[in-house]
Amino acid sequence: LLSLLIIICSYCICIELMAGEAAAGLAALFCAISPPLIDHSATIGVDVLMSLMCLVSVYAALRTYSRFGLSSLALTGLLAGLAVSSKYNALPIVVLPAMVCVLSRRLDIWPVVIAVLSPIIGFFLGSPFILASIPTFLDQLAYEVWHYGVATHVGHSAEPGWPQLMFYMKWLNTEGLGAVLTGLGTVGAVVFFVKNRSKNIIFLAFPVLFAALMIGQRTNFTRNMLVVIPFLSIIASYAFVTVLHALLTNRLARAVAITAFLVAAAWSPARLALSERSEALARHDSRLGAMSYVADTKKPLEEWAVSGQLQFPILFLNLPGVTRINQDTASSYDLYLTGFDYWIANRHLKPPSEQKELLKLAKSVEGSSDDERIVDNPNIDIFGFNPSSQLLEARLLTDPAYQIDLGAATKTADIQNCSHGPSEDYCWINSRLALVKLSRPGGEQAAQILKLQVMSPWQGQAVSFYSGSWKQDAALEPGKWQEIELTPPPNSASDTRTFFMKTTQVHSPKALGLGSEERRLGVAVKIP
Repeated sequence: LLSLLIIICSYCICIELMAGEAAAGLAALFCAISPPLIDHSATIGVDVLMSLMCLVSVYAALRTYSRFGLSSLALTGLLAGLAVSSKYNALPIVVLPAMVCVLSRRLDIWPVVIAVLSPIIGFFLGSPFILASIPTFLDQLAYEVWHYGVATHVGHSAEPGWPQLMFYMKWLNTEGLGAVLTGLGTVGAVVFFVKNRSKNIIFLAFPVLFAALMIGQRTNFTRNMLVVIPFLSIIASYAFVTVLHALLTNRLARAVAITAFLVAAAWSPARLALSERSEALARHDSRLGAMSYVADTKKPLEEWAVSGQLQFPILFLNLPGVTRINQDTASSYDLYLTGFDYWIANRHLKPPSEQKELLKLAKSVEGSSDDERIVDNPNIDIFGFNPSSQLLEARLLTDPAYQIDLGAATKTADIQNCSHGPSEDYCWINSRLALVKLSRPGGEQAAQILKLQVMSPWQGQAVSFYSGSWKQDAALEPGKWQEIELTPPPNSASDTRTFFMKTTQVHSPKALGLGSEERRLGVAVKIP
């Protein structure tokens, strides 16, 4: 969306410069086919936003010069301040309100005050958190100045001045716009300035000052120069249309010249686009292999936990039965107990040894061995679960979250760790294994027989109650309440009897695409 708005702004600026619709259309076209702008259009970052805000500020400044008013001048300043707030190296944009005042000879007190204060107000509107700790802001700002101007960045540095200029010109010639548009835009900028029109000077002020700022640094990142591409596109288009109208009057000659120019201008972006397309088609992405495995093996009612750190496509994460989790905080115990059947994880997963025993490797998808900040072709392991009754029971004895006291409850709503909604007269046991307690207040002996009504919405749900050698099983029909009488053996060591309740299925209807209920539901329980 931001890149689309950049294209629209380039068109509007051309119209405001009185370049005509033909030049405006060409400028928009060249922005649309610029490979770096296309690449960064899908990147979450500040560079495209800063480029857009600077273009909007320039457009507002040109409009204010043509139709001067204090409100439009204030808006120009606010937009300039917001542009700097989006990325600090957009600082040269703040000169626009003052330039509009000077070139339009509006040097009264209020225009000057607005030109000075509105960018400052806009900056703090975009970054109000700075006011909470100004010393921290100044310290970090000083660090960025030192980082760019003195310390440099490994692999991204050149000496200020001519070497830095050559670095950026090479990038513009080979990747940014191509040699034809870069050359025409550079020459056109000189012609723009020499013509000495006030609008031309307002338009050129930011890109010239910004380029000087970047060329004067030691650190270089090509993404910093994305904002220059629309300006060069506008100038190149304006220059071409001006020369075309001045030198060629024959319609056929103009058509030939336009065709030749478009082919020459589009050659470099097209060549680079085809090269990147070939690389993309040849590139292996392990996530495609993992998604293919899921598509081939997934069964109805199976649920797959997917580590969010792997950055799978959102369409895959929205599939029924697929749930995104945080790998750093996830536990194989909790995933299995709450009903998941598989876990798709980054191979860098390092669970505790006792949790590893619950996992069994179902599939490995080879990718890059590097643990990258921006995930690209990661090593992926797909785990199933190898539930160990001994490990799970030991966990439940020490984890109150999976313990349910039925004996102390006189009504369903009093049962702890059993989820129930406001309109439900029953509650849900939402784990595959739960430790059930039968206690009575004041040491009163628990009842010998426990009567429960149970129900499950899931096809093929089975429930087992067991303790030591005692075991009772029940097969549940979906949606049908059944009454069960349990006779757990007495516990001579305690007044509280305990046994385990095991269910085969726990699911979230919303995760399976079966409704809006987000809770994970296993078996519903009522006390008669």
